[in-house]
Formats: sequence, structure tokens, C-alpha cells
Amino acid sequence: MNISRSWRKGAILLQTLIVSMLLAYISVMIMSWVLQRYSLATRVYRKNVATTHTTGYAMMKFAKWNTGTPANDSTTMDTKTVSVVVKGGTMMEISTEQD
Repeated sequence: MNISRSWRKGAILLQTLIVSMLLAYISVMIMSWVLQRYSLATRVYRKNVATTHTTGYAMMKFAKWNTGTPANDSTTMDTKTVSVVVKGGTMMEISTEQD
């Protein structure tokens, strides 16, 4: 009787340990997935902001094309430095500073 009773206690403890390890593993995987989604969303947001800034600056310069756009120009938009270089007649190279 004593052997079977202690065996049951050991089996219950082992089951509890296995279930707790599985729950910990699942929670770590969920947190990893959430962090990856957050990192991806942040990267996409920053890329879209940089693209919007450069496109907006190009459109502003293009709208004033006949007012004598200088060969080189730069400005600051939302604490980012945006520079434009006009090459030839219609070629524009626009860049933003990297993070």
C-alpha cells in the first residue's frame, strides 16, 4: 500500500512539473511572437515615415520647378535632415539621414 501511495504522489508531481514546463514554453513562444510583430510593425512604420518625408520634399521642390531650384538643398523635417541634389534637367536624388 505504501509503495503505490508514494508512486501516485510522484506521478502527480511529475505531471505537475510537465504541465508547468509546457505552460512556460507556450508563454515564452507567445511573447517571442508578440515581440517579433512589434519589431516588424516598428520597422515598417519608420520606413513609411522616411518615404513620406522624402516624397513630400520632392513634391514641394517639383511644385516650384520653375522658380530656380538650387543644385543642392537640404532642410529639416520632424528632426530628420532631408537633402536633394538635382542632376541634369529632370533627375533628382533625394536622401534622408539614417537613424
